[in-house]
Amino acid sequence: PAMSVNLDACIQCGLCVRACREVQVNDVIGMAYRNADAKIVFDFDDPMGESTCVACGECVQACPTGALMPSVMLDEKQTRVTYADKKVDSLCPFCGVGCQVTYQVKDDKVIYAEGRDGPANRNRLCVKGRFGFDYIHHPHRLTKPLVRLPNAKKDANDQVDPANPFTHFREASWEEALDIAAKGLLKIRDEKGVKALAGFGSAKGSNEEAYLFQKLVRTGFGSNNVDHCTRLCHASSVAALFEGLSSGAVSAPFAAAMDAEVIIVIGANPTVNHPVAATYIKNAAKKGAKLFVMDPRRQTLSRHATRHLQFKPGSDVAMLNAMINTIITEGLTDDQYIAGYTEGFEDLKEKIKEFTPEKMEPICGIPAETLREVARTYARAKSSIIFWGMGISQHVHGTDNARCLIALALITGQVGRPGTGLHPLRGQNNVQG
Repeated sequence: PAMSVNLDACIQCGLCVRACREVQVNDVIGMAYRNADAKIVFDFDDPMGESTCVACGECVQACPTGALMPSVMLDEKQTRVTYADKKVDSLCPFCGVGCQVTYQVKDDKVIYAEGRDGPANRNRLCVKGRFGFDYIHHPHRLTKPLVRLPNAKKDANDQVDPANPFTHFREASWEEALDIAAKGLLKIRDEKGVKALAGFGSAKGSNEEAYLFQKLVRTGFGSNNVDHCTRLCHASSVAALFEGLSSGAVSAPFAAAMDAEVIIVIGANPTVNHPVAATYIKNAAKKGAKLFVMDPRRQTLSRHATRHLQFKPGSDVAMLNAMINTIITEGLTDDQYIAGYTEGFEDLKEKIKEFTPEKMEPICGIPAETLREVARTYARAKSSIIFWGMGISQHVHGTDNARCLIALALITGQVGRPGTGLHPLRGQNNVQG
């Protein structure tokens, strides 16, 4: 287990309870029993490993006495034997939230991670960010360049044992490996032309690295064949956002959910894919914000939702158009915002007439009255925000899905104020750059 529980050290301060219930809103840790028998419990006094604990480790970071500790720091007698000799500030490498983290290092080996007070995470981490760093020290990880042996020909059906790659490769210096790679690229460029080479970048890198990468392709390869995973993963969202807002960026941070009266989560499962971002949504719901989860399947966030709209797969446009129809026909639009900041509203008003909730009900599977209720709640709120994920963008009509969400926000003026906006949940933390 990643965490160890030693309640002999517990002073019942309640910080772990608050971390679990108020910060992460997982509702696992609580106080049970009375008087001298009172103690911290997981669920119904279950062992931590058998409870519904998601191992986010927020309780470990909050515990002041060592009753909850990272297991790696303890011996078999539950005595702390490992102490960090330095701390290194870094950024979590996993999802698109971009949590700031401090790694505790012992003998050049990461032993524990703590959340830092960054704008995206505010000291919070999830199980991946706090405990998912052991791959760094995995014996199969490559730490030196390898060069293929002359007698090891490439074969699609060939298998290389990661524990022993030396059947196919030999170790090389960085200078030799870089020289071989550069000569191979030059040979392709000179023999087959600049169009034969291309580069594909990653949002795991910084802006500076992305700039250098495209410069390598454009000036080194002499080609404009350079692309980036940002365009691939959220291409449909970016196309719609550029068309509707002239910017492909999100218009609000994750924490804006805390200022919202209404939150829509559609085509996303943030408790799994963006766990720290999900904490802000759960915090807001706990404070009284109305949360509408729209997804063909239920998810962990659904238990916090005011309503879960379980629509038929592929009917996103029909459902969202029915909401837009309700808002326009019932006069719930923000006319001042529309007049000052939008174009083409009259065309939308004319085209949306045929998309009544009654007509869309058999298509999307959501009762017409439910569609009207959600639309009215979203439009009438002082601040409403929309989060969407790959379920919206990686779709046969992903751009149309995003266009509907953008139209929903623009006709109600739910953009540009605290607690409002459009937030496509990204896959990596420098997608926006």
